[in-house]
Amino acid sequence: HNRILWERSQQKQTLCWPERFEVTMGRFIGGIISVVLVFGLINGVLYVGQNWAKSDDRARLEQLKQRLASEESAIRVMETSLQAEERALDGLSSSIASSASRIESFERQYPYGIPSSVYGSYSLAIDNHNLLVADYNARIDGYQPAFSRYESAIARYNHIVEEANAAAKKAGAGNFYLIPVPRGSRHTSRVR
Repeated sequence: HNRILWERSQQKQTLCWPERFEVTMGRFIGGIISVVLVFGLINGVLYVGQNWAKSDDRARLEQLKQRLASEESAIRVMETSLQAEERALDGLSSSIASSASRIESFERQYPYGIPSSVYGSYSLAIDNHNLLVADYNARIDGYQPAFSRYESAIARYNHIVEEANAAAKKAGAGNFYLIPVPRGSRHTSRVR
């Protein structure tokens, strides 16, 4: 009985064309699947390694984004305050011009001196003008340091933007994935 099994195993089996094709295609597909799995595994390892290596850079970038949001919010508050102060200064400037015009009107009307009958009105116009000028000057004295703080905040914001751009470049630069890409060739393969 063992001899019959041995003889059968020694006999060369000949496969017909469809069976040979199935075996060949099975090996071919198995080879493709193996190559895809190997490249997939290598890409996965590279992807995880790159993300791990750049996690500090990405965390730094997120921190800078938060600082930018905070700085931007502070800048918006400063801008609102400065715009309100500018409107007040513009209003005072118009009032000062109107007051100066009224004083000049008195002086044009009475070029040789203000008569005592209108001197009280003239004096009141000058006092009002001086109060407006004093208010304007006080507001300018408060506006200038606020504007300097605003300019410093803008400079600080721009510096953080530069840092964030550098961090973004560092966190995103150099990604490398080993992905097989078929390239064209002068030689074509022929299936026989």
